[in-house]
Amino acid sequence: MPTPPESPLHPINDGHWHTGTALAAQLKVSRAAIHARITQLRDMGVEIHAVRAKGYRLSQVLTLLDAPAIQAQISPILQTQVTVREVVTSTNTLLMDAPGQAGIHVLFAEYQSAGRGRLGRTWHAPLGSQLLCSASLDLPRAPMDLGTISLAAGAAVTQWLRTLGVPAWVKWPNDIWLFNEVGNPQKLAGILCESRLLHQGDMSSACRVVVGVGLNVTPMTSLPFATSSTTPPAMASTAVQVTAPQLTRQALAVGLAQTLALMLTQFADSGFSGFIAPYRTVDALKDKALTLWRETSQTWQILHGIGQGIADDGALCVDIDGTTTRFTSGEVTVRL
Repeated sequence: MPTPPESPLHPINDGHWHTGTALAAQLKVSRAAIHARITQLRDMGVEIHAVRAKGYRLSQVLTLLDAPAIQAQISPILQTQVTVREVVTSTNTLLMDAPGQAGIHVLFAEYQSAGRGRLGRTWHAPLGSQLLCSASLDLPRAPMDLGTISLAAGAAVTQWLRTLGVPAWVKWPNDIWLFNEVGNPQKLAGILCESRLLHQGDMSSACRVVVGVGLNVTPMTSLPFATSSTTPPAMASTAVQVTAPQLTRQALAVGLAQTLALMLTQFADSGFSGFIAPYRTVDALKDKALTLWRETSQTWQILHGIGQGIADDGALCVDIDGTTTRFTSGEVTVRL
């Protein structure tokens, strides 16, 4: 979907100065509307300079995504439709609520006003800075191992990043990490998978699966999800360093869209079984000393153990005091 005609983002996204009068005339709106929209863009994290008699200029030209160009590079075999929107509430929500359609739908957004992460956390990024993407597919019925789809997505995206020379690791159940020069993990991407029955109350009916990915392509500060010593600590973030043509934001969008479309196709055909071995080769928690935070009715219970990898059903296995304990997604939060 193209940028709305009232938006002055595209006209000023060229590094030059534009007066409010010229923008109002070009977009056929009032000066007050231009001012309001500039304020809105600033609230979305876009840095805009304003000088009397010169007008407005972006401090840095944004590389906005081109949906037709992405679409043209996706294999037709994958039956994938790509859409880019400037501002949405949440890409996951929009695809979950969209009318039924054949094939895979991939939606990118330049900005999310209500982006979500695991455990109900909010996730924000300045407009045009990161890759915010969701992919959906309607299945004839819910697979028995549908709960493992975030692990499949993590394995697929991590393996794709490695083909680009990015030394990524998948962190159970739904993050992708890089390790810095001193061996500390930093969050590169987060994954949020959701599903719903298309016919409520009929457990054998068709279902819709949505896989959302937020991939950092420019440095940003992680949000303070936790501020107390009695809750899981927030993760430091990192970003793909755009140092080569294959790592531009547009090129990464093509690769991410194709990776998610292929992953959904494979998962629909054979479930998690085809992703177990790839996952285990990029498992960030295997043989690591882990701290696990398990929420109880009153507080968080803190456990310590050694990661033993994942079971075939996707459960995290941890050696705690000589006993292997299994944990399912949503049961614990894990940190090194």
